[in-house]
Order: sequence, then structure tokens, then C-alpha cells
Amino acid sequence: MGKKRAAVWLSLAVTVLFMRTAHAADGTMALDDTVLLLAAVAVSAVLIAITVLLYKRGGGKGTQTVADISDQSMTAEQKLCALQPLIGQVRAMHRGGRYGFDICPQSILKDKRGFYRLAPAALRGGASAIRPGFSAPERYYSDRAIGPWTDVYALCALILWLLSGNAPAPAFERKEGKPAAAALTEQSLKTLTETIEKGLELNSAQRPSVDALLTSIQTICQTGEPAANKSRKKRAAVLLTVPLLLGLALLICDINYTQAVMHADAGAFAKASFSLEGVPAFYRESDALRSYVLAGMRLDDGFYDEAQQLFGTMGDYKNAPQMVTEARYRQAAALMDSDALVDAYNAFTAIHPYKDSDERIASLCESIYKKALAAYQARAYADAISLFSVIIHHRQSDSYVTVCAILSLDDAALTRAHYQQLQSSGIDPSGLLLRDGLIGFFLEGTWQDKAGHAFTVGEDMSVVTNIPWQQGRYYDWRDGALIMNMDDDTDIEAFRFAYIDMSTITLYCCENGQTYTLSRGR
Repeated sequence: MGKKRAAVWLSLAVTVLFMRTAHAADGTMALDDTVLLLAAVAVSAVLIAITVLLYKRGGGKGTQTVADISDQSMTAEQKLCALQPLIGQVRAMHRGGRYGFDICPQSILKDKRGFYRLAPAALRGGASAIRPGFSAPERYYSDRAIGPWTDVYALCALILWLLSGNAPAPAFERKEGKPAAAALTEQSLKTLTETIEKGLELNSAQRPSVDALLTSIQTICQTGEPAANKSRKKRAAVLLTVPLLLGLALLICDINYTQAVMHADAGAFAKASFSLEGVPAFYRESDALRSYVLAGMRLDDGFYDEAQQLFGTMGDYKNAPQMVTEARYRQAAALMDSDALVDAYNAFTAIHPYKDSDERIASLCESIYKKALAAYQARAYADAISLFSVIIHHRQSDSYVTVCAILSLDDAALTRAHYQQLQSSGIDPSGLLLRDGLIGFFLEGTWQDKAGHAFTVGEDMSVVTNIPWQQGRYYDWRDGALIMNMDDDTDIEAFRFAYIDMSTITLYCCENGQTYTLSRGR
């Protein structure tokens, strides 16, 4: 026992030592650490193998030898206990769909611990040799089915022989209803006798299952040991089991901690959390690691503000500062995916140049620019100004801010200076210059076509034209048209203008119904 105990302690100590030194103080693992860990596993495997060998030499299972199972020095209880592994063998084979084994005294082996087992040759199944007294009646007839019930018959015959020294009569000599297990007279074996009697039924349908047979034996046999020296082994088992369990708990704790660290470093926070369930709070840096993993899980769940706060309280633990930036990056990406363009732009700008923020900022600038243009074209000048102002240095954003600010003014507030700003902005106003407050400044000068038709607006907004029109008391610009107030105080539309570009317009004459395309004179 001294050799066995020493070997177990040695293997455990070396395994734990290697596992604890296989990663750095902060729990991270490098390539050299991984090699060391593999070496630890290899050494531990060798030591465990040595332990197993010493255990075998010290009275373990050992090499099986042919058993004299009629040994009268064993009690009935001990014989039944010794038989349990054999019945377990048969039950396992049945569950795997195999049956019809050669079960008889000649096929039984006895190991060094005193347990009975079937010889390998007996486990081949199928059509085995006829064993008078042990072979079920269906073995004698080719038209009867062989199944688990066939093995139950042989097992019951074997138990009867084992306990009484006599096998039942050959199946073909027996008569239906005649008891076969009458030789078992001990009161403690009464229940088992009934089970054996059922198992030796000539009618296979009336036989119990191998599970029922094993249960009957287990009610009699309260221990798995056929030998008498049990208390000493129990004490030895306790002496080995308690420290081994404590050492195993420490080893599992260390393995779980190492796995948690590796998962956390790889960003697999859910797996890291699962590994940490087997690590107590006081173990190494598990408390800090749990906080780190919790922050990572909140990050994965999309709670970016909470993740930033949690990572921000960890100081320089692991890469917590970088994880704060990562949380802000993912939040910016989520804003971008939800079309919150301005918020996403500001968020990415704040963490520039982290990861691909440059590319995302460029993409967002273009998206915001297009959205601002759409607002401008819809004459939503306040929205356009807000969007263009975010990306003020992108393309013509600054010019559009100026144009939108002018166009958002009331007509009465527009001046020549505003018109001049529009002219110098480089932005095509797309007809907006025909607004009431700007059309006069836009039309100032002479417009003419090749046929000699001309239309002139002076600096004082006077109008001179050779195109027919009715003159009244005064005129005004209204909704892209020149409106004439007549002597009877009625208003009539004299001309209507359409913008083509800064140098070309069309003029519709209400007097004669003709349209003239005029160009600005040089």
C-alpha cells in the first residue's frame, strides 16, 4: 500500500505543479507555456500509468486465470457478489444487441480480486456448443429463436451450480412445471430461488430479464467484494480518496481558471464565464477576471455604455483601456447600422484612428452629404444646414451652409448682397433664384435671342422690352412672374419666367402666348 500511495501522491503533485506553472502570473499563456503544459500532461500520464501498474501488482485486477468456482471456502453471499461483474458483462452485451453466449463453468475466469468473468471466447455469441444442464432448450432446436432469454437460462443454471454444486438436468430431459432450483434451501436465498426457477423455465417467454436477475442478486449481496478483508481496504481507500479529491479539486480549479483566461483573451466571454463557475472567488485573480468577463458579456449583449463603465473601472487590468475603446467602436458601428449617421460620425471621429474608423468616417461623410443634399433639394434648409455643418470640410458643405442660410430668409429680407453671395458660392440654385426676393437681381441686365427679342431689367428694377405686353401703373415680381397692376387696380400676369441655367431662361408672353428662349447678354 505504501508504494501505491506514494505513486498517487507523486503523480498528483507533479500534475498540479506543472499546471500552476504552465501560465504566467496574470493567467495568460504563451507558446512556451503551452509546451510546458503539454509536457505536464505527458509526465502526468506516465506517472498515472506507473500508479496503475503498482496498483495491479498490489492486488488489483491482474491477469485472469481459470477459476475453480466450486470453492467451498466462499460463502453463498461472496460467490454471488463475485458473480456480479459477469452478469454485468452479459447485460452490457444485451444492450448492444448481442446474445447467445457460451455460459458454463468451463467458460468462467476468476481474477485476482476474486470476481468471476466470462472468457473472451465465450463472448462471441451466436451458435455455441451445447452444454448439458446449462444450455436452454432452444439451443437443441434449430427452429427456435435464440435471444437474451437464452443467456438468462444459462446464468440461472450457473448460479444453481455455483451455490449447490449441482447443475439442473439437461433441458430436453426436464418436464414442464417440475422445480429445478429446489436444492437452494437457505432462507436468505428464497427470493433468488424464485428468480432462478423462473429463469430455468422451458418456455422462454416466462423467463425474467437479466436486469431482474441482477437485481435479485444485489438484494442479497450488499457489497462488491467477495473477500473478507474489507475494512482494511476501506481505510486505505479513504486515505487515498480524500487527498486525491482535494488535489483533483485544485487541479480542476486551476484548469478552469486557465481556460477562463484563454477564453477571455480570445473575446469568448460567455465561455470564460462558464469556466469561471468552477473557480472560487478567492482563487488568484478570479475576482478581477470575473469583472472583466462580465464587462465583456455586457459588450457582446449590446450594452455599450455599461460595458464602457465597467471596463473603465479596471485600470490597467489586462487590456481594459483598449476594451473601453472597443465598446465605443461597437456602439458607433451599431449607430451606423441603424442609420443614425451624425451620431455614428461623431462617435467614430472620437476614436479615430481605431481599427477601420478612417474608412467608416469617409463613408459616413458621403452618406451625410447625400442626406443633406436631399434636404436642400426638398427646401428643408434648417435640416440641410444641420447636416452640412457636421461635415463642413467635406466637398461643398461650407458653400451649401451659406446658400441654405440665405435661402431660409424671408423674401423681404433678401438683398443684392445675398444674391451676390449666391452667385459666388459655386452652387447651382436650380431655379431658386426666381423667388420673389431674388428674381429681380437675377434678371438684372439684358436678355435676348437671335431674332432680336430683348428683355432688360435695370439696376432700379425698371423693365424695358420689345416683346408685346400691357403696361399699367406699376408691376411686381410674384411666383416667378411679372405682375402688372392696371389702371382699374386689377393685376394681370404679363410675363412668366422659367430658369434653365444662370445664363439662360424662357419667357412666356401672356399677351401673344409665345415662349422665348433668351440668353444673358454680355
